[in-house]
Formats: sequence, C-alpha cells, structure tokens
Amino acid sequence: MRPDEAELYETRGELYLTKKSDEKARRDLEKALALDSSRTHALCLLGRLYVQKREAEKAVPYLQKALRLQPDLVEASSLLGTAYVRLGQFASAVSELQKAAPIDFYGNVHYQLYLAYRKLGQSELAQKALERSQDLRRTSAESHQALVMGAGKMEGESQ
Repeated sequence: MRPDEAELYETRGELYLTKKSDEKARRDLEKALALDSSRTHALCLLGRLYVQKREAEKAVPYLQKALRLQPDLVEASSLLGTAYVRLGQFASAVSELQKAAPIDFYGNVHYQLYLAYRKLGQSELAQKALERSQDLRRTSAESHQALVMGAGKMEGESQ
C-alpha cells in the first residue's frame, strides 16, 4: 500500500534476517536504502547479514557508512571490528571492538579482541580479553539459566 516507505522495507528486512531468510532480508534492506540511503539501522543490518555470511569485505562499507552517520552505533562498531578481524586488519579491529566492549554481554566482542590482540603480538592484552570473554560467557549463561529456572517455577506454581 505504501511502496515508497523505507521504514517498512527495513522492518521486514530485519524480520527476514531474524528468520534466517538472508536473500529476502538483503533485498528488502537494499530497497530501504534505495529509498533512503541514510537509514543507519538498515546499513547496520546489511552489515550484520554479511558478517554472519562470512562476507566481511561486503559488510565493511555498510558498517562504515552507518558509523559515519551515527558514530555512537555500538552494534555497528562490534560488527565492523569482527569484519576487520576476518580481513586481517587487526589494528582497525581493536579500535572498533574497544568501542563495543562496554556493552558486551555474551563475551563475543572480547573474544574478537583476544584474536586481534594475539595477531598483533600483544599477548598480555590478548590474555585479559580472553579471560573477560570467558567471564562474560559464564555470567550470561548463568543469567539465562536463572531465567529459565524461574520461568519453570512460575509455570509449576500455576498448576
């Protein structure tokens, strides 16, 4: 009904990405950007799509543009850092990953930092990043387990 509404394509593209329908996601996100090239969320989502598909070289321009438009977009920094690690651009990776490190919940950002520091020969920083990654993974797993156990108790109580 509104074929010129970029936000609709972006939203549907995100839904397709969540459902692992990569080709449909790519098509809708590109359409959103064709209608409005300044949609940082769509840029970030396309970058995420390509990072997930291990096509880092395709991800980089989308993520760089998203960060030019919105420098504090931490998700884009995390994804760009991961793309840089995969491309062997370790110093650039560290710069981006450090921006995302404060909001790392699962330990993924710190693991990427570990890889980058290790490749740069910074073994002490690599070890600290790996330890932090392991701590975050353990903490997030415990948090999820507590949620599941709490939900199970609530279900059991209602019977």
